[in-house]
Amino acid sequence: MPSDLRPTIGFLSANIHIGSSRVLWPGIIDAAQTHDANLICYPGGRLHAAEEFEAERNIIYQFVNTDHVDGLVSWTSALAGTATSAEVASLHQQYQPLPIVSLAWPLEQGSLVSINGYQGMHALVSHLVDIHSYRRIALIRGPESHPYALERYHAYLDALKEKGLNPDPALIAPPLGWQKGHRPCVPFWMSVS
Repeated sequence: MPSDLRPTIGFLSANIHIGSSRVLWPGIIDAAQTHDANLICYPGGRLHAAEEFEAERNIIYQFVNTDHVDGLVSWTSALAGTATSAEVASLHQQYQPLPIVSLAWPLEQGSLVSINGYQGMHALVSHLVDIHSYRRIALIRGPESHPYALERYHAYLDALKEKGLNPDPALIAPPLGWQKGHRPCVPFWMSVS
C-alpha cells in the first residue's frame, strides 16, 4: 500500500465521458477532494465489449495493485456490460486484499452501494397509466445479464400487472447492449405497428 498518510483511491469505470458517467465522475472527484484523498481513475471500458476497440482498453484493469492504491471504488455495473457475474467477480478477485466498494453490482467481497431501479421504473409506468391514461407502454430492455436492467424489466411487468394491463410482447424490445441498444428498436417497433 502507498506509504504516505493521504489515502489513494482507485476508481474503476467503463468510461468517464459518456452517459451517466458525466454526472458521476465529477462527484467522485469532489468526494476525493473533500476527504483529502488521491484519486487514480482506470477507465478501462466494458468487459469484453464488442464495439470497436473498447475491449482493448480492458488492459488498464491489470495495472491496479496494492502498490498504487489503498482501496477501490468500482462502478461495477457500468464496466460489467454484458459480462457474466462470474467474469465480473473474477476481475475483482485479482484485487484482493484491497477494500472494494462496488457501485450497483453486488460482489462477494467488499461493500455495495445499490441503486433502486425497480422503484423508479414502477413509479414511471404507474404514472403513465394513472395520470396520462396510457395503456400501451413500450420498453427498451438493457442487457440480459445486467441486474439493474432486469430489475427495471420486472418493475415494468409488475406495474402493468398491478394496473390490470397485460404486457404486449410486441412493445418489449429484446435484451440489447447499452451503446447500440436503442438503434434496433425503431425498425423493431415499426414492424409490429
